[in-house]
Parts: sequence; structure tokens; C-alpha cells
Amino acid sequence: MTGARDPARIFADYDIRSPLRSFLRVTRDLILEPQTFFRAVRGGSLWGPTQFVFATYSLVTLIVTPLFLLGLVLVFSRLASSPQANAAAPSGLELVGLAAPFLAVLLTPFFGVLGTFVGALVWHPFVAISVGVGRGAGFRETYRIAAYQSLPYIAGNFIPLLGFLFSVGGISYLGVFGVKGAHRASTTRAIISVFVPLLLTFLLFVGALIVTVMIMSNTPNYPGPG
Repeated sequence: MTGARDPARIFADYDIRSPLRSFLRVTRDLILEPQTFFRAVRGGSLWGPTQFVFATYSLVTLIVTPLFLLGLVLVFSRLASSPQANAAAPSGLELVGLAAPFLAVLLTPFFGVLGTFVGALVWHPFVAISVGVGRGAGFRETYRIAAYQSLPYIAGNFIPLLGFLFSVGGISYLGVFGVKGAHRASTTRAIISVFVPLLLTFLLFVGALIVTVMIMSNTPNYPGPG
């Protein structure tokens, strides 16, 4: 799956000039030969990976927007047919409240790019320490890996029940082989760079959950009036 590179194959970052074909090609390479892919595109421009994040999150927008518009039409239809429809027109604040989710959906690709960049900033110190300070390829390659990890993250959101496990598994898969290919790290160091932050994230989540439960259990219940 991640063996020797086929000399007849060309590995390249995502190219927006051929959006669908390039997206399918990169997806295939990420699934079948992730280590070879990241080694081949090492040192390239970050514009392609950023475009890939934007394209991946744009797919969510294309899927969700029609459903949201349909729901919005149904809401307005019910409001128009209600007995109180002529009582008062929706206020500006109510219109903003209805439009806010739609705007959030449209801005999802931009938030996705920003979140990917922040996530790479948080992850890179773990990669640098695991690979060895001064021995890796730098933050740009960590960002490249994080950018392509957006694919399993988004795909997992559309899988019922097991979507979370799919996302974590896919992100870990690309993370390990990405660090091996882009940073030329050993398998052990690559695994450490991926699973240490995952473990810390899990422990932080459990700790926050325990603290929340303790606060809620110690909150006094004041009797109501009368």
C-alpha cells in the first residue's frame, strides 16, 4: 500500500484548475500510497493543500445549503399560513437569526482553512519533538499533512454512529504516513507524533467532563417561590 513509487505515476498536490479530477486523484493517492504521496510533494507550494481544504469544506456547503434552504422555505410557509401571519412582520433581529445559520454554512470553507492552520500550529511542536528538533522538514510540511487530513475528518461527519472512529482512524493513518513521508521519520517516531497529542486531547476531554460533572453535582438546588 505504501511501497515503492511507481515511476509511471505522477504525484502532485491538489490543483484547482482541474477541481474534480485532481480531487479524485489526490484522494486515491492518500488512500493507497500516502507515504509516497507526501514524500513526492515535499517542499512544494502550500497553495495546493490550502485549496484542497477549501474544496473539501465546500463539498459540505454544497450538500448542506440546499437542505437548509428547503428548511427555511418550510419555516416561512408555516409562518405565512398561521393565523398570526398578518399580525406583525418579522423583526430585523428575527431575520438575522434566520440568516445567521445560512451565512455560517457559506463561510464554512474559510473557517475550515483557518481551523486547519491553527490545528497544524498546535500539532507541529509534537511532530518536531518526536522527529527530532532540526531533523524534520518544518512547519510547512506539518501544515500540508493537516490540510489533507481534512478529507477523513469531513467524511466521518457523514457516517452515522461510527463516523467519529472513521475520522480519528483516517486522521491517524494520514498523520503517521504523512510524517514518515514528509519529515522522513521512522515508524516509531511518526506514531508517537500522532498518538501523543491524541492521548492528551482525550485526557483533557475526560478531565473537563469530570470537572463539569463535579460542578453540576455541587451546585445547590434552590427551592422555587411558594
